[in-house]
Amino acid sequence: ANVTFDGQAVTAYVGMAIPADVVPANPTKENDESYTYTFDGWYNGETKWDIESDVVTGDMALVSKFMQELREYMVTFMADGATVGTATYTVEDKDIEEPAVPEKEGYTGVWEEYELTTGDIIVNAVYTEIEVPLDPPTSEPDEPTSSEEPGTSEEPEVPSEDPSEEP
Repeated sequence: ANVTFDGQAVTAYVGMAIPADVVPANPTKENDESYTYTFDGWYNGETKWDIESDVVTGDMALVSKFMQELREYMVTFMADGATVGTATYTVEDKDIEEPAVPEKEGYTGVWEEYELTTGDIIVNAVYTEIEVPLDPPTSEPDEPTSSEEPGTSEEPEVPSEDPSEEP
C-alpha cells in the first residue's frame, strides 16, 4: 500500500501495522511568540492513527498534528534588588495583579512604566525621596498667624457716597 507521513512515502502492507523502523521521527513545529506546539500524533483524516496497533487497509496519507498552547510569560516585580512578586500573562490575557510597592522610610514608591508584549520582563520599583522642609514652622497651633487681634478686621474705610453731601 502507498502510505505517506507528511508526504514522505514508506513501505507498508495491507493487513499489517506499519513497521516501527519505517515510521519517521516525530516532527517538531517551532514555537512562536504566542504559542508553543507539541506533537500530538499522526492522523488519517480526523482520526488519530495508533502506530503500534492500527492496521493498513489501503493507500493513506498520514498527517502530523500539533497541540497548540498559549505561551506564558513572566513579569518579575523587583524592589532594591529583591523579588517582591511575580505574575504570568499571555498574548491573549494581559490582566495581571501587581503586588504593592514595598514601603521605604522617607520615600514614595511606584512601579516603573512597562508594557506587556511578549517575553519575560522585570519591573523595578522607583522610589522618590519625600522632601522635608529644612526649617519647619515653629508657631503654636493656637496662636494667631498674623498681627491681627482676634475678632477684629482691618478693612479700609470706604467714603460714603451720599448724594446730599456737597463738597
